[in-house]
Order: sequence, then C-alpha cells, then structure tokens
Amino acid sequence: MCAGRNFDGPDQSLGWLALALTPGLGARMAGKLLRAVGSPEAICNASLTEPESRRLPAAAAQVIHVRQPMSAAAKGLAQTQAAGIRLLTCNEPEYP
Repeated sequence: MCAGRNFDGPDQSLGWLALALTPGLGARMAGKLLRAVGSPEAICNASLTEPESRRLPAAAAQVIHVRQPMSAAAKGLAQTQAAGIRLLTCNEPEYP
C-alpha cells in the first residue's frame, strides 16, 4: 500500500489500521485510493461518493462512510498500546 509515497505524519497508525480493517478493501484498491486521496485519514473521512467514484464496491464505501473501520482501529490501537505494543507502519524508518 505504501508504494514509495509518504502518507505518514507524526502518527497515522490509526488511519493505516483502519484501512487494513476495512472489509472489501484490498491492498491494490487501497493503494489506488491513497494515490488519489493522499492519506489513510482522507480515505476514512471521505464522503460516500469519493470511494465509489474510485470504483470501490458500494458495500466497502458504506463501511468507510459510517466510520466502522476507524472505530475498530481505535479500539485495536488502544489495546496494543495498553499491552506496550507499537504499531509500525510501512512508511516508518524502522519498518523492515
């Protein structure tokens, strides 16, 4: 999904995790959306028509629109942080 572009700000773990948790959004489509929209947060905060206009299946666009992946990501990120685990995104220097 990173495709050599820097979509990370200070900490965009929540947005990256939300993308990974979006049903019907595979790596290829996520990459296309990232190139078009610019960041994981922009995808998660997009209007319903934005993902649909990029040929994302309507069901996946609806899931994003109601912010279901962001809610699940917030819960998951809180659990990982409570356990002392840091989520590493593909744009961080520490990433393999």
